[in-house]
Amino acid sequence: MSDKPSKIQIRAQVLKILSEYRNVKNSQNEKIARDIEIINTIEDKKQVAKILFKEIASNNLSEYVNVCAIILLESIDGPTFEECAFEFLRDKNNSDDNKFYVISLIKQKGIYFDYDEIDNYIQD
Repeated sequence: MSDKPSKIQIRAQVLKILSEYRNVKNSQNEKIARDIEIINTIEDKKQVAKILFKEIASNNLSEYVNVCAIILLESIDGPTFEECAFEFLRDKNNSDDNKFYVISLIKQKGIYFDYDEIDNYIQD
């Protein structure tokens, strides 16, 4: 038996942390910082990134989505972030609004984005 947590265990841990932000109007910076420290202890950053991007795609709560974005930007390394972000952009099930939001996160992370290629990701 491996000590490494499964994808389901990672998802449960991340979603438990995020659940505390669903109904919060003003997120507390200290709490977010503590939660980022907890998330940073999870080794499978790709799985964490996929969970956070999925939460961005499936929620309309702006404060909650912003918390997910902060955690993404602070806890996911550049190459993993880039891989998962472009995977998100290629997914036709994600709305154009969410894709524009993720493009802004890509730029905030300091990753190059060629705006001439935007038509490859945006549908309308």
